[in-house]
Amino acid sequence: MALPLFLMAAGMGLSMVGKGMDIYSQTRAYRQQAKIFEENAAYAEANTRLELEQFNRQAEQFQSSQRAGYAKAGVELSSGSPLEVLADTAGQLELDRRIIRYRGDVEKAGWLNQAGMARYNSKVSLIAGILNMGGSLISGSANLALSGKSYLGNRI
Repeated sequence: MALPLFLMAAGMGLSMVGKGMDIYSQTRAYRQQAKIFEENAAYAEANTRLELEQFNRQAEQFQSSQRAGYAKAGVELSSGSPLEVLADTAGQLELDRRIIRYRGDVEKAGWLNQAGMARYNSKVSLIAGILNMGGSLISGSANLALSGKSYLGNRI
């Protein structure tokens, strides 16, 4: 009876379908992960912009109060130590702005790097899965052929 051969072929077919579904779900998960990482990069960029806006408001308030303090004290701002202090403050505030931008850029780049890795893993997973399915198909077919030969040989 050919039932064992039929069951063997059916099992191989089901195994192939299962591997295909596994490949699909794994590559889809990696793609979804990449989307999430890209969204995180966008959030990091938006957060950096907001942080800079807030910093700029605070910096402007600080510089205004600094100038007002000098003016209230009757200090001449056009030369000397007060001008140097104002210039030093402006330089330090610009450095702080650059640090905020740099941190935001690093965070964004980190998220984009992770998104790139997830997309790469999706491709590798797909290729490896297809190769694995092909290997299973070939070995399963060989086993089926050997079993069929053995089965038919016993019947003759």
